[in-house]
Amino acid sequence: ALESVGEPYVAGVHSRWLFHGVGGASVDEATENLESIIENPTSGFAPQMGLGNGGVNLWGYGSYFARDASYPVHAGYGSNCLDEERDKMLLLCLVECGLSCVGEEHMRIMPKVTYNSSARNTCASCPTTRRWKQLTYNSYVDYASNPEIFVVARGEQVYPAYIIHFDQA
Repeated sequence: ALESVGEPYVAGVHSRWLFHGVGGASVDEATENLESIIENPTSGFAPQMGLGNGGVNLWGYGSYFARDASYPVHAGYGSNCLDEERDKMLLLCLVECGLSCVGEEHMRIMPKVTYNSSARNTCASCPTTRRWKQLTYNSYVDYASNPEIFVVARGEQVYPAYIIHFDQA
């Protein structure tokens, strides 16, 4: 979809390695949630998971990911996600962010951007006709210029690649 609007795909911009703290009210629930994500990322990263943490979706409806591992750790996300040795666990995921826009708490559906498809017309003899098309944003971010938080609404945008085990002591 990016190429259709003349936007080249750039790894590190349109896809990113991001951290996710797996939530749960208890160690057992957090472990079950982690297993669910690993077994079936599409349903495991369902946006409804973000609503169950008792918090507010500050940047829109979806699953939340952080650029820095310190964010979910210090904010307490995934504090109950412990391994057998009682070390904490975080997911490092490859997230297809696509085109991002700044999100807001009330946003539940990704907005669309309108662009002029004739602006890419390279045919010198073709008549210039304005063809306005729409493209849906793929993710929300906290800040446009230097995003730290990314929110995606579809589980298929996320590949949980690594489980990171660490002792926060």
